[in-house]
Amino acid sequence: MPTLTPEQRAAIARANGAKSHGPKTPEGKAVSSRNAVQSGAHADQILDFVQPHCAVTSVEDADSFEALLRELITAYQPANIPAQNIVQDIASARWALQRLNTYIIMCWDRVFEQADASPAPTLLEANVRALTALYGASPVVT
Repeated sequence: MPTLTPEQRAAIARANGAKSHGPKTPEGKAVSSRNAVQSGAHADQILDFVQPHCAVTSVEDADSFEALLRELITAYQPANIPAQNIVQDIASARWALQRLNTYIIMCWDRVFEQADASPAPTLLEANVRALTALYGASPVVT
């Protein structure tokens, strides 16, 4: 294959470039508009490339997570991609802690329901009954 001169390569590149006029359909334009955001190189907002579902389950309110994330972005004003990732991690961790706290409260509610349903068990006995009801097997108690 013959070696091309820089001028020949430039002419070929111009000819090929003249063939493309970008996406035509709305779907293609939408995909193309996110090209820079995929790498984060030109992202204006962290919300453009953070997927709320990375922290939010299908039964949780994604809008509440987005509100939390926006609040943290406003508070911390991340200036670059690593800082934006840290803010996202903070939001995800906060969301997980809220979920865990809700779960703990639900477990204790179950303990007290079990305690009310039987004749005066100790707190440990009530907890074992609640865990057995939740998980279907008796936990090991030492």
